[in-house]
Amino acid sequence: MAEVVLFHHALGLTNPLGRFAAALRDAGHTVHTPDLYEGRTFDTIKDGMAYSEEIGGPMAIVDRARLVVESLPSEVVYVGFSLGVLPAQSLAQTRPNARGAVLCYAALPLGQWGDNWPATWPEGVRLQLHILEGDEDFEFAQGHEQNGQRRDDGPCGADASRATAARSRPRPTQRQPPSRGMRARAA
Repeated sequence: MAEVVLFHHALGLTNPLGRFAAALRDAGHTVHTPDLYEGRTFDTIKDGMAYSEEIGGPMAIVDRARLVVESLPSEVVYVGFSLGVLPAQSLAQTRPNARGAVLCYAALPLGQWGDNWPATWPEGVRLQLHILEGDEDFEFAQGHEQNGQRRDDGPCGADASRATAARSRPRPTQRQPPSRGMRARAA
């Protein structure tokens, strides 16, 4: 089974992300859930993004993530949801021995954000993209896919979800309110 680092979205480390991490643990994976907001969660994306800017913006999020993973093995799969894609993609591209990345609801263009996001995807690092048509990053995801970076077998196993940028379609979802104060947990 895989060792996974799961990076939260702009709302913080919410209960739904905790349940997702628990499901991965139940499947036999070791999952680390660093809380880059240090216990704070938000009810709206606007409030969460405002807090992200208060703590230094996107690069501060990536820097915090780099500090957190220093003590972890390097052979991990990085999973990021929305804002969490920033550190997940950056670490998968730059940290030696990364096993893979699962990028959900966002993707960054390769080579356009400086050294943290090189112009090429590293050889041997698996990639899954989960982005809906109409999302602002859909074109970036299609570019990754067209450049041969799509991997059908997920980094957590061959039968992991096979959704890709070109095949994902919006589905109705029910948003559950985030909880306050959920802490990082590693199994």
